[in-house]
Formats: sequence, C-alpha cells, structure tokens
Amino acid sequence: MRSTKKVSCWPVGLNVEKIVVTNGSVIGFSNIQTKYDRTFPLDMAGFAFNVRVLFEHPSLKFHSNVRDGYQETKFLEQFCTIGDLEPKADNCKKVRKR
Repeated sequence: MRSTKKVSCWPVGLNVEKIVVTNGSVIGFSNIQTKYDRTFPLDMAGFAFNVRVLFEHPSLKFHSNVRDGYQETKFLEQFCTIGDLEPKADNCKKVRKR
C-alpha cells in the first residue's frame, strides 16, 4: 500500500468479483455472482488510496444514502476511473488465505 500513487486494488475474500488486469493495468472486472451493476465492484478491504487524494478532493466523503452494495463504487467514483487503479498482489492474482 505504501507505493500507492492514487488508488490501488487487490482481490480479497472469496474472490468472486475478479479484477481483470492486462499488461499491468486494470481493464475491468469479472462479476461471476454479482447482482449489482457497479463501476467498482470492490470490497472495502480491496482498495487503498493515497492520503493526497483527501487534499486534492476536499469534499470527498462516504455518503449515508447509498444503496446496499454501492458504497465503494460511489466513494471511488468521486475521484478516480478504472484506469487509475493500480493492481497489487501480483497483478491481482493472489488472494491471502488464512
């Protein structure tokens, strides 16, 4: 996470919403079991952003009136695009298992 320039991502949990990476860039997501049509089908534990983002976007916040399952998408849409995502965990191939 320390190397995050803007926003980084990695797979977590059951890895149902796979992050698709080509040539070191996130190009989309493979939503196998997701019923939501979200720009960023990521779990809260699946991304991190550089603290500079807070200074560049002072109005950035989590909204309380967001539909279930959309909190991460609505948050990330305020300051980034899919092209901004920096894949971690060996280009999003590794999921930490307990």
